[in-house]
Amino acid sequence: MARRKAPRLGDTHNSSVVSAYTPKLNYDNTISLEEATDDGKAVAFAYESPFGKLAADAASFDEATKTLTVNVPGGSAPSFGLSFLADGNITPTSIAVTFDDAYEPMGMAWTIPTITVVDSVWGDEYRYEYTFAADFVVASEIKMPTDGPLPTLPEHAALEEAFGSLAAGNYRLSYEDTAQKVTATIVASTSFYDISMDVDGKATHEGYCFTEPGKAAPYEVVDGVPVGTAGASDMSLASITEAPFDVAAELFVPTEGGKYVLTEEGKEFASRAYPANFVKKALEKQGIYTLDRMVGGTFAFTLSEGQIDLSFDYEYESLNADWEYVTYKGTVKVSLTGIGETGNPFAPSSFVPFDAPDTWSELGGQDLVTALQSYLGDPEILPLPNTEQLQDFSYDYFSGLTIKFVYPSYDTLDEVMAAYATALTASGWVAGKETFMGIPYTYGTGIEAKSITVSTDNFASDPTMTIAVNSASSDFSF
Repeated sequence: MARRKAPRLGDTHNSSVVSAYTPKLNYDNTISLEEATDDGKAVAFAYESPFGKLAADAASFDEATKTLTVNVPGGSAPSFGLSFLADGNITPTSIAVTFDDAYEPMGMAWTIPTITVVDSVWGDEYRYEYTFAADFVVASEIKMPTDGPLPTLPEHAALEEAFGSLAAGNYRLSYEDTAQKVTATIVASTSFYDISMDVDGKATHEGYCFTEPGKAAPYEVVDGVPVGTAGASDMSLASITEAPFDVAAELFVPTEGGKYVLTEEGKEFASRAYPANFVKKALEKQGIYTLDRMVGGTFAFTLSEGQIDLSFDYEYESLNADWEYVTYKGTVKVSLTGIGETGNPFAPSSFVPFDAPDTWSELGGQDLVTALQSYLGDPEILPLPNTEQLQDFSYDYFSGLTIKFVYPSYDTLDEVMAAYATALTASGWVAGKETFMGIPYTYGTGIEAKSITVSTDNFASDPTMTIAVNSASSDFSF
């Protein structure tokens, strides 16, 4: 700021349009500034300094105290209360600005008259007295914080080390939720991510086999043997668990007995340090919610020799079969043992790779073939989509014949959709104009024409391609 020998009132008078930003805590204990939005549009507002409304002839300067006193006109007074305190009822009558020996402004103080408010109903009188003082700083020296606001304590080193061990894999996980009658065991080893679950008496056994670095294939255990249910695709332990364990340890408060409780600020990042996300997602498909309905202040790790325990409470309301709201609550308990020492649950050589089906019959059996025949006549006119990376498959007759194909990622889905469009064209199908229902295709002309619609299922929880096989008179099916 330039030096001068006499203060001037116009220095703080400026008008501009500014954007609003909100500081946000990140999972790594840093702060970023998020632009405030309203209906997807950036929030901006015009700001005009109220100092520009003051007149020089209404000011007097005391050289001895280096104080400039300015009388505030009554009509301009509310703008000061609004600009600084968001309250136009606070109306200063004068403002005293103090300067240092170099005549740089140091601060200001307002003279504010007492505000009297009379209750319109009872007639009671209330008197409010305000004082306001502020220090000036150079705008260029104001720095928004970039380091995390949560302090690093000596105890955080142990939790950080534990997170590193879990991110590397090689552990055995035991899961229990007595309120929902759910138990699970997960073995994360060098070659397998094996999941055994029991939900209210119904048992499943599935997992992933790491066929090569960076690739894994899903499987189901049949007679004690892991049998592939889809081809290998780009996957890692972190992508399967959706828990990279990269949450800063500072987001947890250390307490007694090796316990670390997640702060309220870090609650939204709990899943990044939750090794049972696979179980959580499986339960959500059955209408059971846990981590997403977590009670704040209950998500906690406890470290002990050779073991890491995690627990949290959850509570939520949902409609039951009788259309009555019922409160569901419980506690999830997770124990991790054998960290860094857990062996494979199967011999890697025992894994039976997925044999991708080449025909509709191999994919869905005679029932699917019969259904296709009823709509298309000859099922062979409809090419089979990519099945090498198929994760799941289903079909139904809700309205027409709808066939769904689930893939491991949206990138894979995009590739499959593009390749299938090419395959359809090569097989004689003609694409129509894309609508909100998808892309319609026709085969043949006239009353013998066949019709399908290919789309992405936006309501599915996983990347899904849908083929709706329609009657000849319709380009789409609900």
